[in-house]
Amino acid sequence: PDNAAIEATRNITTNLTTIDANALGRHIDITPQVDGTGNFVASNTGIVIDGITFTRGQPDGTASLSGGSIFVSNCSARISNSVFRANITAGFFANGTYANGGAIYQVAYPNPTSPAPTFRASQLTLEGNLFENNSTGRPSGTPAVPGAGSGGAIYSADFNTGNRQTVL
Repeated sequence: PDNAAIEATRNITTNLTTIDANALGRHIDITPQVDGTGNFVASNTGIVIDGITFTRGQPDGTASLSGGSIFVSNCSARISNSVFRANITAGFFANGTYANGGAIYQVAYPNPTSPAPTFRASQLTLEGNLFENNSTGRPSGTPAVPGAGSGGAIYSADFNTGNRQTVL
């Protein structure tokens, strides 16, 4: 059966799935396919996440600090009927800006390796999700600055055509 048929027959209340990252890292990175030298090959598309509770995600700093639970870059995904609870970005970059997207960070970048930068799409569709107590900030001891980043729940940016941002 196709994804719609599977989603229609499953019971996300009876069959609850919770992923607790225990503040040790982000839950999911959705990134494009690259070749051995890091050059863009293709976007990942058709990714569906449905009926999952994501708790206590916090990037560990090995990749982007943004996106406490989910990081989407130049790919397309649909997230539905999920709960994002107590996820956080607690870091800042070398230029002094803070990490964004307490629960989700979605971004589109152009392909810089082409002779002329080429457009690379990134699409995120959200349906029936709940966001509770997600936040951005700077970690304790630096000193702590709660809410210092943008998008306690979601931060979305498109750098293909300038700098368009959506913050929730």
